[in-house]
Amino acid sequence: MLRVIAGLLTPKTGEVTVNGQLLTPGTYAPKTGALINAPVFLPNLSAFSNLSLLAKIKKQISADDIKHWMKQLELDPEDSTPVKKFSLGMNQKLGLIQALMEKEDVILLDEPLNGLDLKSKKLVLQLLETLHQEKPATTFVIVSHDKFFQDFATRFLYIDGDTITERGSFDDQLL
Repeated sequence: MLRVIAGLLTPKTGEVTVNGQLLTPGTYAPKTGALINAPVFLPNLSAFSNLSLLAKIKKQISADDIKHWMKQLELDPEDSTPVKKFSLGMNQKLGLIQALMEKEDVILLDEPLNGLDLKSKKLVLQLLETLHQEKPATTFVIVSHDKFFQDFATRFLYIDGDTITERGSFDDQLL
């Protein structure tokens, strides 16, 4: 579902509109940040170097912005360790920063708390809440089995195969 919303896959039926733009084959969702599946980076570069390369695509944020984001999730921008030596949690934090750092209008997150310890999970939730307060029109689509999102979410959709149903709250009995 996230890949369809992002414009990475074409739906078999129906159509997808993101911020008023119909996604046709070959087009991508406008102003969208995404972390779908496990993040992949250039393995021999540092976290800061990877994020800097990604930031050059749209040229919306500075090196200082990247450093700020990294510090918020307790990654050291001065650390030259190549990302291939990162733990699952460190790699997940890097993927989250990449998805959030440009403060896009739509944020797609697939199991964003995967591999994170309790402290880091709380940091991510605080970061998402702060981003939402700074830019309340941001739409977050978060796929998660983690109850940490039950107080953050405003809608709960459950996907079972090709069936989507809406529920009033997080229902762990369905898991």
